[in-house]
Amino acid sequence: MLDKYTIDTALHVLDNYYGLKTIQFKTDKLINTKVMWVPPQKILNLNPIKETVLEIKDGEVVTDKQTHKGIVLVAAGVWTEELLQLPKMKRLTGTSLHFRGATEPKISVWAPYKQSVMFNLTPTKVWFGDGTSIIRKNFKEDVHVGRTVDRATKHGFIGPTKIIIGQRPAVDGYSGGYFERVHNNTWVSTGGAKNGTILAAAQAYQFLEAIS
Repeated sequence: MLDKYTIDTALHVLDNYYGLKTIQFKTDKLINTKVMWVPPQKILNLNPIKETVLEIKDGEVVTDKQTHKGIVLVAAGVWTEELLQLPKMKRLTGTSLHFRGATEPKISVWAPYKQSVMFNLTPTKVWFGDGTSIIRKNFKEDVHVGRTVDRATKHGFIGPTKIIIGQRPAVDGYSGGYFERVHNNTWVSTGGAKNGTILAAAQAYQFLEAIS
């Protein structure tokens, strides 16, 4: 559970840099729920430096092409544990789908603590997810993707235009995310699980405070 300070800090950072958008969802009980959302394309770097990271040192990132020196923040999601020693991490795997068309924003419960969520990313592109989080070694792509597609079909969506399989990092014992200083000039930020976006914003603020 995230505390109020973390949530307020994260929302301030997200709204200040990217602008929060409020989407009003309907639930199965016809209750309107307001959800704050930031379009991913506003956050993601569409032109990243493409190099293979070989090693993380104190204030250094060693790649297959060069060594970058300075203050380092490692925020590589589930792959962070391959670069640094961390507490045990779970790779929780899930699926989301894109469909052509339009839909009313809706949240529909299909199991305890599991909801199908659907809304328009653009006027002609629908995003659908069912909240599944399965440990990577237990994830069977044909089975679990098929189940997500079946749940989407029940809401009238046929023929996904895109299938996205993602992994959420969850560090044992750190339900509020994992942010630590691992060397004098190197920090790590990961473990957000489903709270990844809001925790990334909160931990970015922590990082700026730490190096100021």
